[in-house]
Amino acid sequence: MKKYKNIVITGGAGFIGSNMCDFLIEKKHNVTIIDNLSFGKKKYINSRAKFIKGDIMNKKLLVKHLTNTDAVYHFAAMSRSGPSNHEVEFCIEQNTIGTKNVLEACRINKVKKIIYAGSSTYYGNSFGKQKETDKHDLFNPYALSKFLGEELCLFYNNKNYVESNVLRYFNVYGDRQPTSGIYALVIGIFLDRKKKGIPLMIFGDGNQKRDFIHIDDVIKANYKVLNTKKSGEIYNVGFGENFSINVLAKLISKK
Repeated sequence: MKKYKNIVITGGAGFIGSNMCDFLIEKKHNVTIIDNLSFGKKKYINSRAKFIKGDIMNKKLLVKHLTNTDAVYHFAAMSRSGPSNHEVEFCIEQNTIGTKNVLEACRINKVKKIIYAGSSTYYGNSFGKQKETDKHDLFNPYALSKFLGEELCLFYNNKNYVESNVLRYFNVYGDRQPTSGIYALVIGIFLDRKKKGIPLMIFGDGNQKRDFIHIDDVIKANYKVLNTKKSGEIYNVGFGENFSINVLAKLISKK
């Protein structure tokens, strides 16, 4: 019998959450998705998962639906850096108060483990390869809110309320990635423009570099952390090498 048989995924209708759900179901876990569908899509929800339409700002709902839960993947968030500058209050509430609500629901229901989706925005614009022990450079509300979420998870871990681990994702791409709107990332936007026959648009000189990691690798990292005996840990989840936007553009289109 699996130690973490019953798993709840907050934000399970989103890009990373829905892929995680599919993987867990193939591994024979029982999955419940909690998502308000503000960013996620109903078509991404696995038919074999239990779906609860709800918001992480609703603590009572979380407490109710985290009964008999072994582990939680917490993906639900206001999830983009740029828009956070114009939606400061919403971003802080969702990513900090919302995370506190999830942690409290875990503590009340004696959930064994929570895995928190952190962000490489922790490192800001620092150069070179980032280490988990590096000092933070919080340059916008999103980076601040995700860092506060990390601190809450580690606090709950250190108090023995619930075992917690943090994964700081770099630029994730792959199936179901957003391709348009303010939440789309560069690979999704480039692929969408290529599909439509539109030239790719590059801002600045295109020499800015990013670490891109495929969704399949992110899912494997998430599953490995579920099964580790360690807690209170922070892990970078990236490819380990940076590529410029110009290189990326040339890989995708000649226009």
